[in-house]
Amino acid sequence: MTIRGIAARPEECARATIADLAATIPDQAGREHFRAGAGALLPIAPTLHRRSAAVPRLTPRELEVLRCLIEGDSDREIAAVLGISPRTVMRHVAGILNTLGVASRTAAATLAIRQHLV
Repeated sequence: MTIRGIAARPEECARATIADLAATIPDQAGREHFRAGAGALLPIAPTLHRRSAAVPRLTPRELEVLRCLIEGDSDREIAAVLGISPRTVMRHVAGILNTLGVASRTAAATLAIRQHLV
């Protein structure tokens, strides 16, 4: 499906259709009311769905650390299993959170399970 010649996801098509329909309403207040009402029916810019379009690139070591995070292991436990220092584990966890665009270990583990990253 395309919008004005550009490939698009369904939510982008819906938003473009709403904008096109709103443009046909002559009254500005009515136009804004329509946009707000129709826009409220669409999902809120789902970041999880946007992430699913492109698989995050984690290093092999980050994937090993992520597997341990899913198991609920602490930094010390992960360090012992992988034979690295807890500080190195902390660096890998920070890289994982940054790459996945999440703020917590739990969110990273949840995303990894949902996206079948490991």
